[in-house]
Amino acid sequence: MPAEAAGAADVGPGGGGAGRRAAREGAGASGAPGEADAAPGKGAPGGETAGGEAAGGEAAGGVPETASAAGTAGPASRRPVPYYAQWESPELVGAIVTGRATAAQDPRWRESGARSLDEYVRWSGHVCGMACLKMLLAARTGRVEPTIALARRALPHGAYVEEGEWIRGLIYAPFVRFLADEFGIAARVVTEVTEADLPAIMAEAEFFLASVHPDIRWPAHEPPGRGGHLVLVTAASAEAVVFSNPSGHDAASRSDVTLPLAVFGRFFAGRGVAVLPG
Repeated sequence: MPAEAAGAADVGPGGGGAGRRAAREGAGASGAPGEADAAPGKGAPGGETAGGEAAGGEAAGGVPETASAAGTAGPASRRPVPYYAQWESPELVGAIVTGRATAAQDPRWRESGARSLDEYVRWSGHVCGMACLKMLLAARTGRVEPTIALARRALPHGAYVEEGEWIRGLIYAPFVRFLADEFGIAARVVTEVTEADLPAIMAEAEFFLASVHPDIRWPAHEPPGRGGHLVLVTAASAEAVVFSNPSGHDAASRSDVTLPLAVFGRFFAGRGVAVLPG
C-alpha cells in the first residue's frame, strides 16, 4: 500500500476549482492538499473545492471511446454499488454546479437528514465524502444512511470542523477513525501516489475515496489543478479507472464512470482514503 499520512484532507467548495494544496496534520487540517475553505450555502460540486466552474453545461459526453473496462482485479469488483449524489435530486446537480440553481431549490432536501433547509443549504456542498460513504455503506449493508445525518455523526470525530460560518472537511485521519468507531470499517489514508498506483491500491482495497478536481465530470477539460473533490473508485486496471461521482451532472458522469488511467490522472491529486475489505 502506498505511503500514508495522518493529516491529508479535502475541503469544500471555494470558488476557483483548484483550492489550496498543502498537507498538514491534525483536526482542522483544511488547507491540506486540494482544500479550500467553504462559505456556507455555496453549491460547489462535491463539497470540496469549487467545480462546475466550467461555464454552462458542457456535457461529460460519457465514457471516452478510448476507455476500456477496468477489469475485475481486486475486491472492488465483488459487489454492485448503488449511486447517491451529494444533493438529493441528482437531476438538479448540473444546474447547481453551474450556478443556474441552488441547493435551496432541491425539493427532496428532507431526505438528506438535514433538520432544516438552511442546514441542507449550508452542508450539501461539502458532503461528497459522505455521499461516497453512503454508497459504500449501501453496497455493504443494504442500509441507506442520510447524507447530512452522516456528516453530523462525523463532526464530533473531527472529520469536519466548523469555524463560524465556515466548514472545513473532509479531513482524512479523523474520517478514518470515524469509520472504525461508528461502522467497524478499516481504512487508511493514502498520499503521494499517482494514477499508476491505483491498480495496486484497488488490489488491496474494496473502495478508494480519491481526491480529484471537480471538473472530472467534464473529462475533456484541462483542469486548473488537481484535488478538492472526492469520488468513489470501485475498480482500476493498468488501462482504466471505474468510479462514481457524487456531483456528476448527468447519467454518464455519475455512476460506473470509466476513464482511461491517464485521463483520470490529470484530475487526481495523488491522495485519498482506501477502504479495506470487510
